[in-house]
Amino acid sequence: MSAEALATTAQFDLRNRRILRYATGSALAMAIAMGIDWQLSFLLPVLSLGFLASPDPCPGLKQGVGFVAVIAVAAAVGLLLARWLLAYPLVYVPFMGLLLFRIFYAKAGGRSPLLITWLLIAVLLIPLVAMLLPDLAVFVALSIVGGAMATMAVVWVTYFFFPDPPVALTQGAPAPTAPTTPAAPERFRSAVETTIVVLPVFVLFYTLQWVSSLLILIFIAILSSQPGFAQNYKAGVG
Repeated sequence: MSAEALATTAQFDLRNRRILRYATGSALAMAIAMGIDWQLSFLLPVLSLGFLASPDPCPGLKQGVGFVAVIAVAAAVGLLLARWLLAYPLVYVPFMGLLLFRIFYAKAGGRSPLLITWLLIAVLLIPLVAMLLPDLAVFVALSIVGGAMATMAVVWVTYFFFPDPPVALTQGAPAPTAPTTPAAPERFRSAVETTIVVLPVFVLFYTLQWVSSLLILIFIAILSSQPGFAQNYKAGVG
């Protein structure tokens, strides 16, 4: 068989395995979320797809543990903010603005969008939930960390049954080129613009205690960090 035929076969096999992996992983995550039905279980199928749809290789043990560790630190920061600064608006709001800026700056620098999403959920959701009930905030923080662990477990199990074929690594489609990292001034400008959009909305939710509508705040934060999302109406309509 010619090299071209081998490459075509490898691409076809790789595509089929990724489709099966995506379908199986999403079904498994949905079954676990509906079967156990813990608080915030809906995050498991939604955020698992971020890994399963990515063309990148399966995250290794070190990467997975690091991912969960970062989420755990973010949840701990959210709890500390709720405990120490929530009652002092003149300190809490500027600190949240700085924290959001750092997250959006990391996003502009090419950090994992899925990781940024988890960080935004942790630092925005937990302190505001604490205004309603402090014990509930602790439960939400534990649920977020548990969701991150369950996400990695689903991803690893799915990749175990549907790994990428070895031949695709050498004779399949060429690996996608890594996106170029913007220059520091561009990243700074992007982070400032996104913070200017999200922070006033956060202050509004914080001032009026709109705890029941936190999903709106999360969507605003996530969509505002998407590059080019606000340049035209087509992305929003889509």
